Amino acid sequence: MNRGRFSGRSSRVHRSPNDHLATSSEDERSNSAQRPILIYDGSCGFCTRAAMWLSRHTGDNPIELRASQEMNADQFCALGLTQDQAKVSVWWIDENRLLNGHRAISAALKSCRRGWRRLGQLIDAPPFRWIGPPIYRQIARNRHLLPGATSACRTLAKRAHDTKTNIVRRSS
Repeated sequence: MNRGRFSGRSSRVHRSPNDHLATSSEDERSNSAQRPILIYDGSCGFCTRAAMWLSRHTGDNPIELRASQEMNADQFCALGLTQDQAKVSVWWIDENRLLNGHRAISAALKSCRRGWRRLGQLIDAPPFRWIGPPIYRQIARNRHLLPGATSACRTLAKRAHDTKTNIVRRSS
């Protein structure tokens, strides 16, 4: 069955959400400590294309991609998130941090090879760090106008207008 060019699934970095249905919270946390996780909006064509692009550019630093729609409340809870948080922003989860918005994009780019790593570092440095939140919100609001966008992006963009960028430190 052909699922389409950008179906949100990549055998290299994306594990089926069904694999996690029987996973305990401890196993989930252990997995996130081993490999960073990027949670994105799988119903948005632009977000899915960006996630697939990222999976091709991480090189020796593989990340796990998860479409937020394919996760249940227990899976979000095990990662320290709620479903509502995942609806409004992309999330990067690694051993020590939960990052969303432009900080998640920065962390994801830092996992890439070559010049993309430098771009991630630049996004996370002043003054770009300061202007990142409004730029991310503007892109999220208008993602239906970007290449690869679907009609779902227009509907979902309304939810992003209240997104604030947060960093959550994980407790050990």
